[in-house]
Amino acid sequence: MAMVDPLCHAREKALSAKDPHLLTIATLTGHEVLSYGPYSAVMDNGPAKPFAQKLAAVGETFGDVFEVSTMRKEDFDFVKDASGEFVDVLQCNNAASSRTPRGHQFPGAFLQVVGLLFLFICLPHTIQLKFH
Repeated sequence: MAMVDPLCHAREKALSAKDPHLLTIATLTGHEVLSYGPYSAVMDNGPAKPFAQKLAAVGETFGDVFEVSTMRKEDFDFVKDASGEFVDVLQCNNAASSRTPRGHQFPGAFLQVVGLLFLFICLPHTIQLKFH
């Protein structure tokens, strides 16, 4: 949750920038380690995928491999309040990330939804915001 305010500020600045990339760094190590072992992961939204692939290639060159973790529709479905009674967006569930399917991806979906970045991915805009 602490990343949302700076991310929203960065989004506003990015709208007037040339080819902006927004990055956040998080340590969701429990689920990430279960998914990829000792390797780091980079996760991106659709427009940022070429950057993530380049980062993975550089990691391969230097022997510090990055796994590319892809955001999917299910990650965005996970952060919706299924009951529709309480909130628009869920930040978390009651299980540890290591016991949650796609436990390191849905927090990225949460950031994209509350930071309004999804508006620049799925709706027609003159600018696409790349988020890592």
